[in-house]
Amino acid sequence: MQFLAALGPSALASLEALNRSFWSWVEGEYHQAPHRGLNGDCPADRWLQNSDEIRLAGSDLSDLFLFEQKRKVQKDRTVSLDGVLYEVDASLIGETVQLRYDPNRKGKPVQVWHRGLQIQIAKTVDAYANCFVRRDRHHSDLAAPTAPSSAMRLADFSNRGD
Repeated sequence: MQFLAALGPSALASLEALNRSFWSWVEGEYHQAPHRGLNGDCPADRWLQNSDEIRLAGSDLSDLFLFEQKRKVQKDRTVSLDGVLYEVDASLIGETVQLRYDPNRKGKPVQVWHRGLQIQIAKTVDAYANCFVRRDRHHSDLAAPTAPSSAMRLADFSNRGD
């Protein structure tokens, strides 16, 4: 309302003239006048007092706009997000993790955060490979499968007596 009161007919001649008048008023009057909301400080003075605390965003802004969801890691070291299973590190079984993801890229890798640190990038579960992972029932550790050689498999079948 203060700006509108300061407008003259020349400022209304065009949009460009209005913009020039507005920025002239903001820089010349608004930022230089004491404000009750700033305990009597001027916006320009307050900016100078706190300008050393301002951090510029990095070149990759995409991480700033990711969605976040909390999930508990299941015993098979998976988490579900929007109907898609993701595989995470076995050390996180039973822990609650924060998943950061782009909702427009369903099924793509997601960031896994735990206790304020990014732990890994989780990929979707390979259901075929996951069915061959042996799980030790006593320790809940995961062990990679070891495929027997073809000679051993043939020997196993020949010793069965079929």
